[in-house]
Amino acid sequence: DGTKTLVVNTQGTTTFGGAVGGQAALESLTTDAGGTTKIDGGSVVTSSATGQLYNDDVLLGADTTLTATGNGAVTFATTLNGDSTLAVSTAGITTFGGTVGNAAPLKSLSTDAGGTTTLNGGSVKTSGTQAYADAMILGDDTTLTGTTITTKGTVAGNGRTLTLDGDATLGDAAEDIVTGLSTLTVTGDAVVNASRVAATGLQTWKKTVTLGTDATFENGVLSFEGSVVGAGHDLTLTGTAVVLGDAPADGISDVDDLVVTGATVLNANTVTTTGTQTYNGGVTATNATAIALTGKGIDFKQAFSRGEPGIVPPVTITAGTAGVTFGGDVGTQGRPFAATDIRSQGGVSLAGTLWSNAAVTIASSAAAITGAPANAIRTPSATIRLDAATGIGAPAAPIGIEAASVSAATTAGGIFLSGVGEPGNLWIGSAGLRAPGGSIGLDARNLIGVFAGSRIQAGAGVVTPIPISWSITTTADGGAGSLREVFSYVNEVGNANAAGLDARLMFELVSVASPPALTVFALATALPEIRAAVEIIGFGIALDGLSQASSGLVFGAAASGSSLQGVTFRNFTGFGVQLNAAQNVIVDRITVQSLNTSTSMGLYATGNLTGTKVFGSTFSGGLRGALLDGARNLVFGQLGAGMGNLLSNNRAAPRQPKFAGTGIRAQGDCTNTVVEGNTFTNNNYGFAFVGARNLILRTNAFARNSTAGIYIEADSAGSRQTGNTFGAGSDRNKVNVLRAKRSRFG
Repeated sequence: DGTKTLVVNTQGTTTFGGAVGGQAALESLTTDAGGTTKIDGGSVVTSSATGQLYNDDVLLGADTTLTATGNGAVTFATTLNGDSTLAVSTAGITTFGGTVGNAAPLKSLSTDAGGTTTLNGGSVKTSGTQAYADAMILGDDTTLTGTTITTKGTVAGNGRTLTLDGDATLGDAAEDIVTGLSTLTVTGDAVVNASRVAATGLQTWKKTVTLGTDATFENGVLSFEGSVVGAGHDLTLTGTAVVLGDAPADGISDVDDLVVTGATVLNANTVTTTGTQTYNGGVTATNATAIALTGKGIDFKQAFSRGEPGIVPPVTITAGTAGVTFGGDVGTQGRPFAATDIRSQGGVSLAGTLWSNAAVTIASSAAAITGAPANAIRTPSATIRLDAATGIGAPAAPIGIEAASVSAATTAGGIFLSGVGEPGNLWIGSAGLRAPGGSIGLDARNLIGVFAGSRIQAGAGVVTPIPISWSITTTADGGAGSLREVFSYVNEVGNANAAGLDARLMFELVSVASPPALTVFALATALPEIRAAVEIIGFGIALDGLSQASSGLVFGAAASGSSLQGVTFRNFTGFGVQLNAAQNVIVDRITVQSLNTSTSMGLYATGNLTGTKVFGSTFSGGLRGALLDGARNLVFGQLGAGMGNLLSNNRAAPRQPKFAGTGIRAQGDCTNTVVEGNTFTNNNYGFAFVGARNLILRTNAFARNSTAGIYIEADSAGSRQTGNTFGAGSDRNKVNVLRAKRSRFG
């Protein structure tokens, strides 16, 4: 004891066997270099700013507390060892100039708050804890080894490396920071209470990191080899590269807002935030098992890709009201993801291409899904399902689709899709397309196809640059893929579209036999009237009314723009085909075999038929081949080899009026209707004008008609026949032209 300075000079061993300054603190204590100082008495207390300076090696022989009041310094110029605890209490500077615990690890080491601890010796080893309650300054590359290493103030790295070999707690409050390090390595679990951890080089966190405050890790490469637990705090990772997790079991959880800047390697299975996730650099997923990202919002500013060629993980992204944004590609053509499931309360935006080799589901429960043809969803052999509250795509920016099929539904907006890739088809899947509150716009380079059982429903219409192709996959008289169902669905679309919708029927059951056999659709009742523009190419297809159904195909005015090719009609009690004011309709190479001379007729045409043409077809075996009932502006037949129509073997049934068995009967106002280039043979009458006004019959051939080639009755004013030919010899008609009394003609 004594309020004096003490200087000990010896090359030997200086031993303090009892307390120093316990009753009266020394002003200062100094030992010279070259020997050893043993502190066995448990405490040393000094009072001046000079404090305690140990210039020689120090060995602790007992648990020790060094106290320097008056902002005194405690300095260990060289090594410090001893299987004891050490507590340093000073508001001044504590300096460890040499290694601590290398020869004999301390049990524990602690410094109190209010001063500074400088580590110049490169190593501190304890068998227990290390707790630095004051600010830490590194004077050399440093490794701290202990069960738990705690810093409670700022750590200033001065360009040095720092390794915390054990569990670690960094900082005691948000104002604490770790800065200026070259590299940082933490081998155990870590709790980060510091708001900022900065190193110019690599930061390696070997095990779980738990946040005690909003924290920023920055500057160099950031490698988290274990899980990160946010405990409700924000996490910002700003590095040249960021590695999240070392294995699938590692995860990022309970973070509020997560911001990552730099190329990110995602080894962990899960990233879960209560707030948003923002990835400012590209993200690469490297594990082969499922990837799940969950947060209020997920924002990829650049590409989201996968790693090794053999790694094909499925991806699940779940977002809240902030939505999901892809600013770059998701996967690549050579390295697609597996099944991709994206569900969001907010919007989903695709500014890049999403590649998958399995099913893709994207849903926005309260907003829209947006993208563009060049920024497409591509899963060439699988399906895509899109659901959104307020729209999918936009008229000027439809979402590109390359998939085996796509289904989509939206509550309030429209649906706009475009087929991309090769061959550029757009196939509508089993769930169809549903936009009750908006329009649907579809585009494709080659084909827009609708699978059997699929519907397209649009409250504000459907727009396509090419016909939609509807699959007919069964000959059944109802159910998925049947003619009856498809006509019903097509009419739904047509009714919703004031501008009209083009549709094409694809008969997928057509025989390819040579000569082709007929695939027969047996219909017990008439099909629905067609109320949309439909393209029907049915070579090898037969519709059979079973002598029960009244009509085959009925084209209403809303079906204007339709075309019908190659279909065979038979056994209908009424008409094979009806044209009811359907304009710009093409009927090409169909066959109507009525086989009922009491009632059935091949073709019925009425109303304004501007632009409608019937050619290359056969109408035979019925009461009439065709009935033109006030049919205006119709072209029936076509000059040229094989392009006119054949009307044959249409004969009256018993007790029918003699003029009933006709190739064509015309009646009413037929202004601008032209019948030309046809062949009338083996009918009762070839052509009958029965009050048919303003019709032109020209350049037709009449042969072997049993009563007359042409029959004229009643007021047929304005009609004329010219340039027709009548057979001779065995091909002669009984009468070429038969005109009834009191009839008007010409």
